Amino acid sequence: MENTNIFRATQDPFIDDPREDFDATVTITSTGIRGHQTNSDNGSTRAYAHARDMGHGEDTALKVANRYSRVFGDGTPVTLTYATGYSQGDWWYILATGPEAEAALDMFAMFLRGDVYAVTEYEVKTCDLGHEHEEQVDSLFGIYADSEAEAIEAYKESR
Repeated sequence: MENTNIFRATQDPFIDDPREDFDATVTITSTGIRGHQTNSDNGSTRAYAHARDMGHGEDTALKVANRYSRVFGDGTPVTLTYATGYSQGDWWYILATGPEAEAALDMFAMFLRGDVYAVTEYEVKTCDLGHEHEEQVDSLFGIYADSEAEAIEAYKESR
């Protein structure tokens, strides 16, 4: 009998929104998806949204949000990033403020694109009749990676 291990990566269907894992406020300010609105209790985010609603562009609205943070908040810089998905209509402007804003932005963009994987390891056994039988050995969910291959490598490194 011959035994080998194989690995399969699939999109993680059970992943939770990662924004609550960071010391940061992360908000989608505009998106390619119709009907989206910015809702946040963060003052800097509200200042940004108000400036945008008044007809100002992204740069001016970001300056307003940073000024609000310096004058009324804790002075933490407000960061804006543009993230795209894998189809033409998938795009987001994401605003973040707080000590872990950059890391939260990166992880949240991966979450929005669906770049979160579950990897399952199987042991493949060949029986005396020559048939292959798979038996699940282990699995790991919530792997943030740019591809299935990277998710499998991350899984192997975690073992």
